[in-house]
Amino acid sequence: VGLILIFFVLPLKTKKEAVLVDLLTPSANAVVYDNQLDICVRVKVNSGRNQIKVFLDQHNITESIELVDDYILYRPVKLLADGYHTLTVYISDRATQQVNSETAFSFLVFSQKPD
Repeated sequence: VGLILIFFVLPLKTKKEAVLVDLLTPSANAVVYDNQLDICVRVKVNSGRNQIKVFLDQHNITESIELVDDYILYRPVKLLADGYHTLTVYISDRATQQVNSETAFSFLVFSQKPD
């Protein structure tokens, strides 16, 4: 007579907020032939207790962004240099300052189309 063991694996419930961060323009990994572009990110979180910080190429641009509903809008003050750029969005709990989400997107910018 054999013994049969059955194990159940249940997902752990966490207190972290459900977060969606999506780069709309330019799209992630895009090649853009315009160094004067607007950046738009959609951010969906389950509560308003969050703090959002945004960095472009490791420079904090949070003070320069505009929050409209579920969207982050940013128009760079200077033309973006040719090459790769990385936009990073941090979402943290206002009370604990604990980062709940860190999302990074890269895109490639050229000021002119190649001949």
